[in-house]
Amino acid sequence: MTEPLDPLESELAALQPLQPSAELQDRIEEKLKVRANSRRQQLLIGVLALTGCLAATAAAVVFRVYLPPGGPHPFENKHSEEATDFSLAAALDPAQPSLWSFHRALAGPERDLDALLDKQAGLSARSDSQPTPFRVLRSSDAEINHLLGEL
Repeated sequence: MTEPLDPLESELAALQPLQPSAELQDRIEEKLKVRANSRRQQLLIGVLALTGCLAATAAAVVFRVYLPPGGPHPFENKHSEEATDFSLAAALDPAQPSLWSFHRALAGPERDLDALLDKQAGLSARSDSQPTPFRVLRSSDAEINHLLGEL
């Protein structure tokens, strides 16, 4: 069934779109240029960021290659007198405290863990080493108080 055509519908069907004015076309063109320039700037920023990352990576590789292997390490404990062995044999040595030895003790009966803890406590009690002081900030307490002010 077809309904008779409503007068509003016939009026709407008769409407024709107008051509955009020159001013509107200029504004649209200007917005498109700004958007294209913005995309170019974003691309340039992305390329510069990638270049910076690659330069930093190359510098890190160069420093790693040319840094003497026995040279000072910035996080090295200068107060430690005994060398640490990082070999696989040292890591799996049951006489040394390690995650591996505690894992094996935890997997076994409770008396194995007790025995390992007693053994490690005995080793640390017999050592003559002095505790190494640990400070997060290298500034003196007076300097820190001066910076923070009185609370």
